[in-house]
Amino acid sequence: QVCCGVKINDVFGSHTHTHTRRVPPPHNAHLHGGFGHHTSGGEMEQLAAENEVLRQEVAALLLAKEIAKDKVRNAIQQLVDDNKKLKKKITLLESQVSSLLSERNTLLQRLGQEELEADDYERENSPHTVSRASAHRRLGSSNADPPMFTRANTADLTRTLSDSPERGSSFLRGSFDSGDTGSVRNRRNMQSASKLAGMLGLDEDKIVSEVQNVPEPLTIEEPGLLLMRNPVDDLVEVKGGTLVKLIERLYHPTMAVQAPEYTSTFILTHRCFSTTLVVLPLIVNAYISFSENRSGNQETRQRILKFLEAWADLQPEDFTDLGEYTEEFRLFLKSKLPSVDGKLVAKALRKRLKASAIRLNSTYTEETNPKPGDSPARHMSSPRPTPKTNRAPKAILPKARIGSLEDLDPVELARQMTLLDQELFQKVRPSEFLNTAWMKKTKEVDAPNVIKMIHRFNEVSLWVQHSIVSCDSARRRASYIEKFIKVCQTFLKLQNFNGVMQIISALEGAAVYRLSKSFERVKPGAKKKYAIMHELMSGTLSYKLYREALAACIPPSIPYLGVHLTDFATLHETKTNLGPNHPTYLNFSKNTQFANAQRMILRFQAVPYSLQCVGLIREWILSQLAAVGNTPEDKLYDLSLIAEPRDDPSSGGGGGNGGAGGAGAAAGGGTGTDTNSEK
Repeated sequence: QVCCGVKINDVFGSHTHTHTRRVPPPHNAHLHGGFGHHTSGGEMEQLAAENEVLRQEVAALLLAKEIAKDKVRNAIQQLVDDNKKLKKKITLLESQVSSLLSERNTLLQRLGQEELEADDYERENSPHTVSRASAHRRLGSSNADPPMFTRANTADLTRTLSDSPERGSSFLRGSFDSGDTGSVRNRRNMQSASKLAGMLGLDEDKIVSEVQNVPEPLTIEEPGLLLMRNPVDDLVEVKGGTLVKLIERLYHPTMAVQAPEYTSTFILTHRCFSTTLVVLPLIVNAYISFSENRSGNQETRQRILKFLEAWADLQPEDFTDLGEYTEEFRLFLKSKLPSVDGKLVAKALRKRLKASAIRLNSTYTEETNPKPGDSPARHMSSPRPTPKTNRAPKAILPKARIGSLEDLDPVELARQMTLLDQELFQKVRPSEFLNTAWMKKTKEVDAPNVIKMIHRFNEVSLWVQHSIVSCDSARRRASYIEKFIKVCQTFLKLQNFNGVMQIISALEGAAVYRLSKSFERVKPGAKKKYAIMHELMSGTLSYKLYREALAACIPPSIPYLGVHLTDFATLHETKTNLGPNHPTYLNFSKNTQFANAQRMILRFQAVPYSLQCVGLIREWILSQLAAVGNTPEDKLYDLSLIAEPRDDPSSGGGGGNGGAGGAGAAAGGGTGTDTNSEK
């Protein structure tokens, strides 16, 4: 207790801390059991080994669990993919079956047309006539005065596939007269149906029975109007009439049920026989005339307002320039309409018109081109909103700065070119297809977007040709040809038929077609694939294969516009009136066919592609088109002669030794004129 002569208690006080030290047990204490059981070294090793085995078994079970999960996920994904493929196949089969049935019905009609014309002539010179009472009984009515019925004109009864594919055989002519004339016609129709059944390999009895039992459509004449009523589905088709009567039919109480597409057909095609500045005042005046008796004519006024709303939605460009009528229409919306049907109704219509104008303006002015120098990552988005269900494939970015075509993947090149085509295609308005507006001097004003699509088609075709003929060796030219064939394949997978035709037009161009030495180096597999695509887009039978492929498409898709412009031009040449019996009646059947063709375009415009926009690639494509897209064809041909001189025996024109070669000849050879017709 003493440290250096000082007591510890004196230093720390009286509260000393006692530290108890733990004494280790004796060396042999475990022998007497005083300190518990001690495990030997051998047992510890055995436990460690067992523990390691258990750990490995658990790890194996966890691994097996993950593998099982992956297998289940893969199985579920496979089922989902198979289900999607099955749905696509079912949809495709349904479309094909519908198309075949429609073609069959159309053929039935055409086979009987000559006999029908002869029957009409025989009936006109026959003493047998149809009483008004018997015709009236065919309608199933007994109270009202019977309307006047006449035999429908044979040409008016002839339905094209695009006119009414769902009703087909409903418009086959049946027996309408009594006596020998009807029996002769029936006998001839049965013979035609029997022949057709044999040609198509169908059940002859079933076809003959169908033709025999189809009731005849009835023609209904009203003052200033000619209608066709189908007894099968009770639908009414407006065949023609005066402009005033056609407009009155727009707000007729039964048209929404009996002729559901009449309103949209009128809106889409009224420019064929009139103008907006003529039709719109007549519609407004009709509303004003029905406003005198506010309660009694409320339903009619509502139908007129619904028509104006539908007009604004379907064709808003008609309201952009009303000229002298602008102020009068504005006063109608702000004063007359609110005073009759209330401010809310007037406000709703003004709002609808404004929204349509904004949508139209955004469609025309939308600019999605990236600025020079932008990085591709900045533009990794679709230029238009896409459905959430469609996942865009991952873009294939270039590994370095784009110096030439060789730096780009052909699949991604086709995707970006498809997005560029889609932007132009979605801006095309239905009115641009009317009156062959794209062929007139005012085409830049009346059909600006159609003209832009035509220019883009030609630019791409010339650029592809220039890219090939500018190569310094046959091997490299063959490589470029193969690359563009892959681009064409991707176009086909994307259902971009416009793009497919752009490449075919280029490879069939005179400057490329003659490069036989280059085509000799193209791989046989690439030639075979090109031949298949060439055959698909062949002009044989009015582009029959292409039309069938387009009909089976599920949007999104971009049609080859050249074919459809030809269709519109052909329809334009159809007579405007209904002939000598109704010289003042407008031929509205012609408008119905126009509208059906326009609806097909609108159907594909409605669904955008789910693809990522890569600004770097897009900018390069546009720069290439601007640089060489307007190269004259004679200059391209001069470059072709430099690449493979004419005096070289293996480079003779015509592709005789596999020129455009193995592919062009296999696909039908000289279709260069057809493929370049859009130029």
